[in-house]
Amino acid sequence: MGIGITMQQEQATAKRGLMQRLMHSQGGNIALMGAAIIVPVTLMIGSGVDFSRYYVIKSRVQLACDAGALAGRKVMGKTTFTSEAVAEANKFFDANFIAGSYGSEDLERQFTENDGIVEGVATVKMKTLILPLAQIDEMDIAVECNGKLDVANTDVTFVLDTTGSMETIDSGSASRMAGLRQAVKDFSTTMEDAKSSNTVIRYGFVPYASNVRVGHLLRREWLSDSNTIQSREAVLNGTTTNVGGNDSGWQRISGTATVGATTNVTNCTAVAATRTNYPDTTNSVTNADGSVTTTTVSSYMLHGTATACVRRSHWFYGTYYERTITTYNNAVYRRTTTSTVRPNYSWNYQPRTFDLTALKGNNSGNAAPGASQSFQIGDLSNGYPTNRDVTWNGCIEEARTSQITNFANLPSPLYDLDINHVPTTDEDTKWKMQVPRLAYGRGVELQLVNGSLNFVGTNNTLSAANMTNSNTNFYSPQDYNTTYGQVACVNTARALTSMSPAEVGGYVDGLQAIGGTYHDIGMIWGGRLASPNGIFGASNTAAASAGLTRHVIFMTDGSTSPSALSLTAYGIEPLDQRRMGYWDNNNRQPAIDMADQRLQLVCSQIKNENITLWVVAFGSDVLNSASTKLNLENCATPGKYFEAANNTVLRAQFVAIASQIAELRLVQ
Repeated sequence: MGIGITMQQEQATAKRGLMQRLMHSQGGNIALMGAAIIVPVTLMIGSGVDFSRYYVIKSRVQLACDAGALAGRKVMGKTTFTSEAVAEANKFFDANFIAGSYGSEDLERQFTENDGIVEGVATVKMKTLILPLAQIDEMDIAVECNGKLDVANTDVTFVLDTTGSMETIDSGSASRMAGLRQAVKDFSTTMEDAKSSNTVIRYGFVPYASNVRVGHLLRREWLSDSNTIQSREAVLNGTTTNVGGNDSGWQRISGTATVGATTNVTNCTAVAATRTNYPDTTNSVTNADGSVTTTTVSSYMLHGTATACVRRSHWFYGTYYERTITTYNNAVYRRTTTSTVRPNYSWNYQPRTFDLTALKGNNSGNAAPGASQSFQIGDLSNGYPTNRDVTWNGCIEEARTSQITNFANLPSPLYDLDINHVPTTDEDTKWKMQVPRLAYGRGVELQLVNGSLNFVGTNNTLSAANMTNSNTNFYSPQDYNTTYGQVACVNTARALTSMSPAEVGGYVDGLQAIGGTYHDIGMIWGGRLASPNGIFGASNTAAASAGLTRHVIFMTDGSTSPSALSLTAYGIEPLDQRRMGYWDNNNRQPAIDMADQRLQLVCSQIKNENITLWVVAFGSDVLNSASTKLNLENCATPGKYFEAANNTVLRAQFVAIASQIAELRLVQ
């Protein structure tokens, strides 16, 4: 309804008469001119007041309408426009414009839904103050608004801290891991509610601790057939132990031997049958326990007659002989003797290069865990090394890196810190299969006492020097992985792919917490999965379309926490020294600083690929550390750093991130 102006006919006639009389009167000209000027001036000044009020009220009503449309669309989600959504829209409208404000009246507002868009209309009347002089007593104000969730095709890669501290319970009865699972589900649901039928949302996941399980995502040629591992080798120390033997005695196995009657004679001459000796045969067999049994077989053949004489003496008859004649007809006799000895071995502890070709399978495409292999590196059982079967579970060790002493002047190569790195035929550029059961520390012995992991004796520092002729069984990280996470080959990573909320939920429900915190290895592989270049560049570019946005969401509940005893993506760090040339187990700060600076290098690469990097610092451990918070905030894209003290806040933050990505916005 527009602005209406009316005038009574009789008033118009009277005014025309007055004007005519004034025009014919010279003395009335001045009064006429004054009246003609005062009315327009008054209207001009007064209309400014009323029209200012008009625009203020209209802008406030428009703001309220917009707020109501957005709130109603958010509550609506993927469902129909329910009464709850209508109530939420009205509530936000009323919070932004109170009926009767600025002299308004007769407020009406209504919100409806059309094809996923919440549409609002609002009308209000404004009583004028000056414009009644121009017969304008009121103005009608009407606005329209539309709110929608609008998400473009989107790639979201989650880099999730799944270390042991995620089992911590900050409040309530649920662990941090339970909160993370639900937060990711909430994120997925929010994104699903925002997408249209043609929108493609892909999700990737990189759970991390001290390593990542990404092997199955790699082509076979990107993995080396061998790996040099801190291990041990059995060597013979030159001694043996006799552990027993057996003698079967001579036994006839063929032919005949006929023994005649024994007679007494005064004289007897012994005569031997013809004897043919055969060569001995000897065979040695290594037994399952490492002992060696040697078997010797001796044999001969007798032919002809043999006379045996046995001298006797009698008190009455004196001396005489018992004579026995035996007739042999090719009689063959055999004797078997055995002796068992155990060689004594000791260990040489040192790096060893193992051929692991069989472990990565023979698929023509991506690598896959293959057959097991057996190596003679088990315990020294009675002085002899036993076999240890090994398999590959999909965790990797990084391609060649260099020790960085000056982050302002980076050395080369740094293949591990290049998120777009693609291996060549050069073995240094390839990733290695991590095989925990082949790895051994040295200089440190561990034992479990009442569920606690303790050092044996006073040795608590790994020895970087090789050790030879040692009978000590130093620790293997794999032996303490289940409880203490010394290997922490976490859940399998997942490359970017379209996933429903149910599929996302199924994946995160399987996440397990174990191991220590190495942020850089998680972020490296999050960047590799998300990048439009590098090893996944082809698939990520093929999936791209106009308006595609790429996001990495990094969530952690702790500070970097390197461990001297862990087997990581960089080996056993005090021994392998791939990232730094020193290690002080009593002062881990240099190792922490090194890892944090490497993290920043990777974060910068990700942001340089036009990928939005969101960072969520979660839980009291990280929020109580100013240095950790600063490190994480510097990692994030500006304005994309969030904090969550507990599970409730974490869920809210993940929904907030999803809403920002989904762009809850007004339709123009």
